Amino acid sequence: VVYKGSWNKSPIAAKFFKDDTHLEAALQETKVLKALNHVNIVKYHGKTFLNSNKVGLVFEYISGGDLRTYLTKNTL
Repeated sequence: VVYKGSWNKSPIAAKFFKDDTHLEAALQETKVLKALNHVNIVKYHGKTFLNSNKVGLVFEYISGGDLRTYLTKNTL
């Protein structure tokens, strides 16, 4: 589940997982995301916690919806 929020007066997207099934893989991916800096890659800001037991990944907010929907509507 992805929520829109704000951090330091900037819009962010916080992605939370329904269960811990993919959480470990996502946390490993954050190590790579921290090192990336490119205009075509969403900026990873860090982690947050919901109800002190759910980990969320925090990214810059990009308007226009999710990539899957965009690609479905804009096929080549």
